[in-house]
Amino acid sequence: MREPLGKQACRTAFSGRRDVLNRPCCRSQSSAWVPVFALGLAALLAGPAAAQRHQRPPGFDGAAIVEKPNARVPLDIDFRDEDGRPVRLGDFFQADRPVLLSMVYFRCPMLCGLTLNGIVQGVQPLQLTPGRDFEIVTVCFDPREGPELARENKEKYLGVLGRPEAAAAWHFLTSPEPSVARTLGDAIGFGYKLDPKGEFYLHQSALYVCTPDGRVSRTIQGVQFDPDVLRDSLINASAGTISSGLFGVALSCGLVHYDPATGKYTWAAVAIMRVTGLLTILVLGTVIGTLIVRDKKRKQGAAAGPPAGQSRDGCGTTHENQASDEGPAPQSPATEERP
Repeated sequence: MREPLGKQACRTAFSGRRDVLNRPCCRSQSSAWVPVFALGLAALLAGPAAAQRHQRPPGFDGAAIVEKPNARVPLDIDFRDEDGRPVRLGDFFQADRPVLLSMVYFRCPMLCGLTLNGIVQGVQPLQLTPGRDFEIVTVCFDPREGPELARENKEKYLGVLGRPEAAAAWHFLTSPEPSVARTLGDAIGFGYKLDPKGEFYLHQSALYVCTPDGRVSRTIQGVQFDPDVLRDSLINASAGTISSGLFGVALSCGLVHYDPATGKYTWAAVAIMRVTGLLTILVLGTVIGTLIVRDKKRKQGAAAGPPAGQSRDGCGTTHENQASDEGPAPQSPATEERP
């Protein structure tokens, strides 16, 4: 028995609709971005957990170096030089010469000696002349050490440097007052403190390149100071330039950090992950929002129906209805009226 045309047409329509729903153009596009969105969020949240690897060693709080570009050096504080004569820090800042400033203590078992050796190795090959093109100032932050130790260390490192003109250009300063060196350290971002037993100081190492008027132009952390970097830093400082361009911005944002193991500045992977994750979330949020708005408009248009003279297929695409040139279609014999 032949199936009525009404049921056949209904089954065909339902089958066609199911086929349409399975087409790629009709699937939800926003759901495809969910895994990528999750990855971006995971990268952003991974920062705090991984940041523990870059935390300072226990006990070094207050004994770290905090870079302060353009910080003012307190030029009015008083010291004694290696001969025991009273001097003021500002005496070594001339109008036309930058200053290499370091903070050490002479009985340091390792790091301070490495710092002074690093200054020697960085200054030795320079075409610039100490005393004519720049000054060197080394400040002792241990109030228990006086001019005698300062003189011994000056003679020692001048002998290694092998540049006689540096004798009048490298100054070793001490003070019996703890607050004097502390004032300088706080101003330029050099932290230090006694260990729990009161025997040694906990501290890090850096060389401060200062402008002639007493501002920190650049902080070079570590115990090795590349001569080319030193030369460029001195030239920039002599012109009053503060090294706070893109590198300074990256340093302030935590995108780079000093690695004591290599003695160099490296990209901070944790910070890069955070920035990348944040940018990923912003981009994906914009894309998903656009897709949602577009999908909502499409559904609203489908509910309203197509304009007169048009039809819409299962994917929501509107088509113009074209009239046949052959006239109206003949009626089916099943519905033809009998006379």
